[in-house]
Amino acid sequence: MSTCSQIPANPDISGIGIRINLYVTTLLLALVPNTPLTAPLLSVLTSNAGISGAALLITALIETGKHQLSLYHAIFIIHALFFLGINISPTGKYRGNLTARVLFSMILTYGLLLLFAGYAFYIWATAPKFGLASECNDQIKYIVLFAIKVRATVGWLRKLWMAGLGITLSLMIVLPLIASCTLLFGTPKYHTTDSSSNQVSVFSLGNLLSPVYGIANLELYVKANKALLTDGEETLSFGQIFALVMIISIAAEILHFVIALCGGGRDDYDD
Repeated sequence: MSTCSQIPANPDISGIGIRINLYVTTLLLALVPNTPLTAPLLSVLTSNAGISGAALLITALIETGKHQLSLYHAIFIIHALFFLGINISPTGKYRGNLTARVLFSMILTYGLLLLFAGYAFYIWATAPKFGLASECNDQIKYIVLFAIKVRATVGWLRKLWMAGLGITLSLMIVLPLIASCTLLFGTPKYHTTDSSSNQVSVFSLGNLLSPVYGIANLELYVKANKALLTDGEETLSFGQIFALVMIISIAAEILHFVIALCGGGRDDYDD
């Protein structure tokens, strides 16, 4: 018999401000086309998403180490990071040592992605007994394809996630080794075809459908488990206020972009 009372709220992880920041940034990244004109705006959006993702991951690791993170919030973080991504790269345009700077950014981002995949594997491997208020873990509902609700600790779901993450971890370790060996024997040449222009619209549609599905699924997950949480999940804590301020920063960046277009477009950009 379950002895679950309630899961302590954690507004700095899954509060409304955090979710709004996540959804706005993700949708803008999907909607803004990747062109030379929009490159500065996309750089800011990508940086915001990457920093938010890295902050969520680091928060999850610290709270897990302190035994202060519940399985509900851990699953929320896993899904949020799938759409936000984890990327720490400079937004400034610096000159000199380009190869070293690109290599540094790649290593840092790759390390964070590897850490995330390993952490997600650990969560699903230990789901029945994971974290704070573990007696409630078997009552946490996981949403599949919008409408299907299953227990987050059910065996087949955990095995499916562990298999996928295990393959991902293996590829993340093996592929860099293969790439290194390939570079030793020269870089293969690729030829473009006229069909590439026809693939842009399909790829853009896919970019939009994926975050829309993710946002809807995440909101359904929050709604399905709302009764399990204590009051305070919607409290405007420092983390939520900071996330909302980041949205204001994005809005200001978009306004600057629009003003620049109205003021002369490309000619007004700095070299």
